[in-house]
Amino acid sequence: MAELDAPKPSRSQRQCFNCKGDHTVQECTEVINVAVVRKNKQELLSRQSTAMPGLNSRYHKNDCTAGSISSELRAAMQLESEELPPFVYNMRELGYPPGWLLEAENEDSGLTVYNSEGVAVEHDEEKEKEGATLRSKSPSNVRYDVRKIVDYPGFNAPLPAGVKDVRKLVEKRMHVT
Repeated sequence: MAELDAPKPSRSQRQCFNCKGDHTVQECTEVINVAVVRKNKQELLSRQSTAMPGLNSRYHKNDCTAGSISSELRAAMQLESEELPPFVYNMRELGYPPGWLLEAENEDSGLTVYNSEGVAVEHDEEKEKEGATLRSKSPSNVRYDVRKIVDYPGFNAPLPAGVKDVRKLVEKRMHVT
């Protein structure tokens, strides 16, 4: 009968990864052993991931492509098949999305490489053609790999056949309150 009355450990019960005591690592009075803390924490995460798969992961659908609009997205945005999405007009004013620009960034250190004879090694133009780059106007020698620049029809790519550029109509729709 005593077994039934014993309190069950709660899911939120604290346990030190260092000594497995009833406190956190920050409250532990023993010398912190980083390897033990890491091992115990990894074991906990492993137990949690097998008990509750997907707990520490995000749901992500991989069939989406930047720059292309699915029929579901077009319907959600209430766009006709011949309409450009409003974000294209915004991109015309604000520029290419900075996050995507960072993805395409190739940084040149500005250093010159010399061979064993002390002669500067020339830049290989053929390699640059394989991954063509655009030079930025900033003085930091940043280059962009054009293969990584996403085409957004109506912004940096031609409009598909039948699509109309109706800027004024979109402006009216966006400013209606």
